[in-house]
Amino acid sequence: MTKVSKDDLIEEIASDFIAYLKNGVINTESIVKRLELQLNTNIFDFYRLLRIHFVLCDDVINFVEKLPLSLRRIKTNVKTETEVSHGEVRGKINWGITIKHRFSEDPISKILFVCDKREKNYDIPENIILKKIIHLITTILSNDLKDAISKKPDWLKIWVNKKDLKNRINLLYAKNIYLKRIKPTDKKITMRIISRSLKSRNPLYRDATALLLKYKNLMNFNIDKKETIQIFKNTFIEPEPETLFELYWIIKILNEFTDYKPEYQLIEYGNNIIAKWELEDYKYIIYHNSTGSSNISFFEGILDTYKDLKKKNNYIGRKLKAAKKFFLLTSRKSRSLWEGRPDILIEKYDKNNNLILIFLGEVKYTQNYDYALDGLMQLLEYIALVKESESYLKDYYRIYKKVRSDKKNVIGGLFIDNIKDFKISDDNQIRIYKYKKNKTYNIKDYILNF
Repeated sequence: MTKVSKDDLIEEIASDFIAYLKNGVINTESIVKRLELQLNTNIFDFYRLLRIHFVLCDDVINFVEKLPLSLRRIKTNVKTETEVSHGEVRGKINWGITIKHRFSEDPISKILFVCDKREKNYDIPENIILKKIIHLITTILSNDLKDAISKKPDWLKIWVNKKDLKNRINLLYAKNIYLKRIKPTDKKITMRIISRSLKSRNPLYRDATALLLKYKNLMNFNIDKKETIQIFKNTFIEPEPETLFELYWIIKILNEFTDYKPEYQLIEYGNNIIAKWELEDYKYIIYHNSTGSSNISFFEGILDTYKDLKKKNNYIGRKLKAAKKFFLLTSRKSRSLWEGRPDILIEKYDKNNNLILIFLGEVKYTQNYDYALDGLMQLLEYIALVKESESYLKDYYRIYKKVRSDKKNVIGGLFIDNIKDFKISDDNQIRIYKYKKNKTYNIKDYILNF
């Protein structure tokens, strides 16, 4: 069998992923950290990814390509103002108002004139929308994509190729006489103005307004499934399938808890927290590619472990002695014998905020039986070696046994592709979850009821 494809994974998670983003469930920073490597630039939040996606859209590219010609058809209206002058005439003399002014100010004056001055007014709603969208595009290119553009990656060639669209739009924004005459304004662009501009006979304004609406929808996560799939395929620059596979399982876990209708909360950035929620007097926190909260660790120091080993004349003792000597010879800052970072980690707390359960998930995107077994071994190590406040969470003699409900338990799940005949002996502390399209896995029941 072949592994589940990236397209299938994207198809399954697209709608739910954006729904969770829109409702503030998922901490986007923790997800983006795993995807940013594909972009060759620093990404700190999902909004920035969406801004990058926006300027890569065909609609934006086409708009910028046509802009030099389109700006020649810019619309204005004529504004007439009266101006009082002495000794010179500026514009058409308004004799009626001129005579009134002379009688009221200086009846014998023959050099006072009131003239009608006609000027083109560029500050109409359509032009304000136009300048706003052009400014938005140039800002994204100059700020969000500054580092990436300097490296000229293939996925940005549309902006830095022979047409040099980036410099073209920057030059237009800075030098075009029509755009310079449109004054920036903080005036709110209402839906009434947008609706009117969308019906304009000039395609320049229709296109500019459509782009502004598109951008607003992106920033509000009002995105349909088709657009979401394009974001994954284009803006993430074909993300690694391993990352998508991890994201798939996170979405599946959140979906199962949604059946219980918990109140999800997006919380502070840091530690790769995805989301937290409360359910039946318990609090749950889910992490991605993380060691969990600050008092949880997956770390074994060389010297401490060597000191604690009583019977040293065996394989483990001799291996530790070699590791200790290596540390002393090299003076490495890191003195770890072993470190871990689970792909998925869920902490469960009681109403008194005491940790009572940790669920550890190891994800292996593979059809290789032996590689999946390596993942199982990693999972067993996580369960055996996880610490809370520098002490092992499970007693040595109860590492792989369920303890009383008032004690802490550690359980795990191995998430793999649908590997034929892959199975382990029955165990109440380890579960194997194989990918199957459109499946519910009952992961929540395992976590809720353990």
